[in-house]
Amino acid sequence: MHHVLNEDYQTEFIELTHIDTTVSAKNFSDLLKENKTYFLNGAWGSGKTEFLREVEKKAKKETQKRFITLDFWRVTDERSVVSIAFSKLLPKTYWILRSAMILSVVISILMTDIVNLGLSKFLGTLLIAQIAGVVALIVAVWSFFKIKSDSFYVWVLKKYPFKNTVLVIDDFDRIDSPMQEQLYTLFNILENRIPIIFVGDYSKLSQNDGKFLQKIMSRKVELPFTLQPQNIWTEYFNVLENKLHFSIPDDLKRIVINEQRNLREREQFNDYVNNEFFTRKKLNYVQPIHQLLVIYVYLFHPEHYNTLLSNSEFDFAEQFQNQEKEVLISTNKDILHSLLYAMQRTENEGYPYPFIKNRQGYFLYEQPSNQTVQVLDSLIQDNESLTHNLLSDMDSDFYTYIISNYEDFEKEKKHKIFVATLKLVKEYKCSPLIRYIINEKNEKLMPREQYMGNNTWGIPDKRAHKSDEQIRKEIYDSWHKILNKHDFDFSQELYLLEKYSELHFHALGVLFTNIELSIENFKHVRRKDVLLIAYLSSKNMYAKMEEWSESVWQIIEQFPDTQYLSFWVAQGILDNNRRHEFDIIPENKQYILLENKRDFESYNTFIDHSYTIQKIEPRLNELENKGYTFTRRNQK
Repeated sequence: MHHVLNEDYQTEFIELTHIDTTVSAKNFSDLLKENKTYFLNGAWGSGKTEFLREVEKKAKKETQKRFITLDFWRVTDERSVVSIAFSKLLPKTYWILRSAMILSVVISILMTDIVNLGLSKFLGTLLIAQIAGVVALIVAVWSFFKIKSDSFYVWVLKKYPFKNTVLVIDDFDRIDSPMQEQLYTLFNILENRIPIIFVGDYSKLSQNDGKFLQKIMSRKVELPFTLQPQNIWTEYFNVLENKLHFSIPDDLKRIVINEQRNLREREQFNDYVNNEFFTRKKLNYVQPIHQLLVIYVYLFHPEHYNTLLSNSEFDFAEQFQNQEKEVLISTNKDILHSLLYAMQRTENEGYPYPFIKNRQGYFLYEQPSNQTVQVLDSLIQDNESLTHNLLSDMDSDFYTYIISNYEDFEKEKKHKIFVATLKLVKEYKCSPLIRYIINEKNEKLMPREQYMGNNTWGIPDKRAHKSDEQIRKEIYDSWHKILNKHDFDFSQELYLLEKYSELHFHALGVLFTNIELSIENFKHVRRKDVLLIAYLSSKNMYAKMEEWSESVWQIIEQFPDTQYLSFWVAQGILDNNRRHEFDIIPENKQYILLENKRDFESYNTFIDHSYTIQKIEPRLNELENKGYTFTRRNQK
């Protein structure tokens, strides 16, 4: 029998091989030493036929019994049940008789005047007359032979001394009532003379609900436990989990076993698992649970597969929207519905993309287009690739993979990603992934308060009983220990904190009140713009250009072009169309020069920027010669 799993890790496919039923087959073959009637009970596809082959091997080896199988469900023969049984049980006798009858008819025809081949010349006149009479009689009997032959077969079957023969009547539950009645006739002929095995699903018998069979049956035999759904699927799921490297939810296991999916259905299921995961190479491109669920409904609940295919709402979806899951999940049907309902709505199942984000890739015979986990992991291992991909957009596979799995990465992998991220921050690069990774570190160093609803906030232990000043200092000290190891100067530390933490310019100004303002001090600073903004914030002169000293303006003129532009974006003079991203240079180098802006302390008044614009206009003209454009806007 081809059915317990033999997993060869040298090959990709999951192979279904032999289930050992040796002991059970031996026990059943021992029963066949008595000439009784047995019913081997099992549903379609549960392995009855193959189990019988095992029984036959045992019986043939130990008692030299031969098995004769009658399968009237598949037979299209117009002969009667008795004649078919006769041909199977006594094939030599049957064909000798058939040949003799046919030969008699042929001779009779050849001896007629119409077709005369000169046979009479060899046999003589008297002999010819005798033969002609015998043949004529045979032909006359033959004309009625089909109707009358069963009586002869019945007589032979009743008299023949059968030895070491077992009659198997396969798929008895599928045979219609008239055919079953004929089989009962055959049974009456052979009862107590040879062992007879009826094979089928006892619950589906059509003849008097099986009452007649109950009367004639000596024993009902169940299939071995090793062939029961509970056993065959438990073993299969164990191997499947090892092969696909994930844990199959108990709900899916429960559905398959409770729906009594048998060996044949498991073989079908496994064929599609091999085709989708290995032939089409979807392993690591899809979420295994979603792909398995799609395969399962394709095979056994096609109406649900068609709903998925058409991207329609399930007709049971409404019942899950406003009720508790515990109330609903009580039957196999409910469990399956809940899994499908969740699959159509689950967006945050990590990477690879779940069904809802990559529907086409999960349908059978389709090919996913996303990257595998192995490929994405290889990008992390290579420093150059990692640096490049950390700048990926939010719609990239790499971005989805990182944010979906970052918390579960091993320590070394996390550290490698974090170091590469700091390198990019130090180069003033920005991306959604950089922000995500730095924010993850922020949460480790000083978790933010969590909104609990009803205007209440949950305060993490690290913040409890601490003032704002203490919290700010702890945040800076924690980051300073990290950044100092990566050669960040003080201004770059301020840059990271302002851009990625809760310590914005005002908080930095409050925290650092002793920043020295001098041209010499700023000469070697890497982020002159950030340090100056922190200084201005500490002196409460942020965006108050009329109050700035000449030293401030001289330092501003020292700024490189990119920092010069970011400084004025931060002061609200320029607009780069990137809210909260003061240091981002637009790809088209187009800025808006704000001639005024609304005073949020007095909403109906505007602050005029003409003083500042006059001061910076010469530098802006130089920048225009370098490809930048500044479009003036008056907000009044």
